[in-house]
Amino acid sequence: MGNYLSKENSKEKQTTNNNNPNAQIPPQNLDRLDFTKDIPTEENIPYPPFINVEGVPNFRDIGGYSCPAPTSPIHSNGPEVSSLSPFSVRRNFAFRCSELSQLTPRGNVVMNTDLGIKVLFDLRSEVEAARPFGRPKHVKIVSTPVFPIADIYAHPEMAAQQLRWYTAPDTPADAGFSQGYVDCYRDIALHGVKAFRTIFKHIRDHPEQPFVYHCNAGKDRTGVLTALIQKICGVDDEAVAWDYSLTVPGMGKWEEKVEAEMVGDSMTPVRQHGGMTREEAKRVCGSRKENMKAWLEKVLEKEFGGAERYCKEKLGFKQKDIEKIRGNLIAQAPPTVEVKDIKGWEDHPQT
Repeated sequence: MGNYLSKENSKEKQTTNNNNPNAQIPPQNLDRLDFTKDIPTEENIPYPPFINVEGVPNFRDIGGYSCPAPTSPIHSNGPEVSSLSPFSVRRNFAFRCSELSQLTPRGNVVMNTDLGIKVLFDLRSEVEAARPFGRPKHVKIVSTPVFPIADIYAHPEMAAQQLRWYTAPDTPADAGFSQGYVDCYRDIALHGVKAFRTIFKHIRDHPEQPFVYHCNAGKDRTGVLTALIQKICGVDDEAVAWDYSLTVPGMGKWEEKVEAEMVGDSMTPVRQHGGMTREEAKRVCGSRKENMKAWLEKVLEKEFGGAERYCKEKLGFKQKDIEKIRGNLIAQAPPTVEVKDIKGWEDHPQT
């Protein structure tokens, strides 16, 4: 689903057209899902936080969640509101999504005009980002890889470790979460320091420039960064974990297809000791809120000392930076996202 585990990383680079050596030929895959059609609708997932950007699954605003008032002035480009209004994470500023290989011209217009997105931060590795497809026009693209070089052939040991984490069952069986996911997200938080610092600097210095960030599915690297942004605003753990859990229903049929492709021997050479079972594939593709809640409690809070301390000690920000970042992320407006059960988020039981 991400990092070293993307099957795309193991494929050969795209060939060129015989008639035009400079032209790239998209991969010929008759079973490829059409993201302009095969994505969930408002009947299946909540709008907001989801946004319909044609050709891009799992596109959503990370704002709209209730949070405490900031301790510093907030960025405001809208109408004045009552001093009695509640506070929430600012909407129409920070967005998350999956990869954009099927972004359509209409979807590009939504990004440019409706959402006003100015910058795209790509959390994928050099190998993942090398493909020339899915580059939106009129948007500045900034490469911010969590794992700069993620190639299952060049680094099979790291890929194997990630696969062990993602497929690890709950231990004990009634734990309610996967320690493997907790360890993997800790690894992302540590490897992603340079990338995350760049994005938090953008939040601090350019509150007038809406941005989007993504990895492959928009689940793991994207999920950890989203949790950090929402926690610096003071969003409660339940809401952060709920937002994370929306990834599986947001991917729709894509998740089902990837899960089916992983079963069997498809993950070799990463997994040389045997094929992947259906249960293991479900764990890799899942977005259980309990896994995120466990990471928030065990790693972000207990080990790192919370989001603010992480930003200071790991990313190198000062208190004044934190206050400005928080002020640029919070709006004096009622929350617009309702945390509720969504069909599909419980589809991945651990066995």
